[in-house]
Amino acid sequence: MKADLNWNNCFFEISDLIGMIPDSIADNEEESLVEMAVVVKNNVENRLDRSKLDDTAKNYDGSKPYKHMKDDVKYTVKRDKSGGLYAKIQGGKNTGYKWRFLNDGTVRNGKIHTRATHFIDHALSDSSHDVDNIINRTINKSI
Repeated sequence: MKADLNWNNCFFEISDLIGMIPDSIADNEEESLVEMAVVVKNNVENRLDRSKLDDTAKNYDGSKPYKHMKDDVKYTVKRDKSGGLYAKIQGGKNTGYKWRFLNDGTVRNGKIHTRATHFIDHALSDSSHDVDNIINRTINKSI
């Protein structure tokens, strides 16, 4: 009995399959990025404490009810000018400007006025394992 194997066909098939992986990943990219943005958003919310102001307080623009930072975390997934996808997690209209003060802290007259919480850094660190799992799942789905 004689068996002939054509190795060239095997290599071409493997090469074709490998060539399809980037297209398959690109098809799942936006869905995965949205999933990652939700994970980071949830971890940012978990790292923020509700302020001690009650709901009768006003926002900086005078509107009511008062919007706490924890309740005003937004995310968007968009394409940049070159077509690449990115996720943006940020504070909303009433609280977005406060993020840098709370995250990095403030100093007034050489003394700490607001202690830095680094909540963004901690939220990203908390998210890394889940983000890695989402990336791995996206790659496995594409293979």
